[in-house]
Amino acid sequence: MRTKNKKWLIRLFSLCLFVLSGIWGSTNRKTGVCLGDSVFTYFGLNAWSERTHGTHYPGVIALICMVVSFYIFAYTTTNRKRTFILLVLFTSVISILLSFI
Repeated sequence: MRTKNKKWLIRLFSLCLFVLSGIWGSTNRKTGVCLGDSVFTYFGLNAWSERTHGTHYPGVIALICMVVSFYIFAYTTTNRKRTFILLVLFTSVISILLSFI
């Protein structure tokens, strides 16, 4: 497989990982349910470190997966550090703007 095709496959994988981690850690506004909470409850685990408050484990897992997806995407570019920083900044700005909607 050519290098250009490999880069696109890696970028597609990182994009899918980013979207899935966003779905995993976000809460549906209509139902108020987080997919990660539902999965944790299904397996009999607490989604929060203190039962109903504290560290939200699905959120932490989602953030870690997002950072990993940024790193994987940046790995396929020539200027990895700049790409990684731009992805983090862009996502931060978008999430702040979406919180006001």
